[in-house]
Amino acid sequence: MNRRQNKIRALAAPSIAIFLTLCGHAAPVWAAQEHGGVEGMVIHQLGHVLFVIGMLYPLYRINLQKPQEPGWGCFKGFLWTICLWNVIAFFSHWLGEKISPEQYLTEGVVITGLRIDSVTDAIFYLTKLEHLVLAPSLLFLLLALRLWNRRA
Repeated sequence: MNRRQNKIRALAAPSIAIFLTLCGHAAPVWAAQEHGGVEGMVIHQLGHVLFVIGMLYPLYRINLQKPQEPGWGCFKGFLWTICLWNVIAFFSHWLGEKISPEQYLTEGVVITGLRIDSVTDAIFYLTKLEHLVLAPSLLFLLLALRLWNRRA
C-alpha cells in the first residue's frame, strides 16, 4: 500500500464521524434561498451571468488548442451543459418574479404545487426542472475526471 492510500485511510474514519455528526444536527431548510429585496436577486442573477462567462472562456481555450486526449470531450460536455443550466436558472428566477403568489398551491407555509393558467406559468414550471440539466452536467465532469485520473 502506498503513502497516498495510507493517508486516505487515516482520514476516512474521522471524516465519516464528522459528517454523521453534522447530519444529525442539521436543520431543515426546505431547499429555499431568500435574497431579501430586489438587490439580492440582481446580485444572484449577475452571479449566473458571470458563471456562464467563466465557463465560456475554458470552452474557447479548448477549441483553440483542440486537445485529443481522452476526457476533453466530456469536459466540453460539462462546460456546455453547465452554461445551459445557468441560462435556465437565470430565466427561472426572472420568471419567478412575474408569477403571482396566488399561483402557488400551499399547505400552511409549504408550497406544494403551482397552478398553471398561461404559457408563462408552464415555462416557469419547466425551468424549475433545471436539475435535469445539472445532474448530467456533473456526470460529464465526473467522467472527464475519471478519464484524466486513469492517465495520471
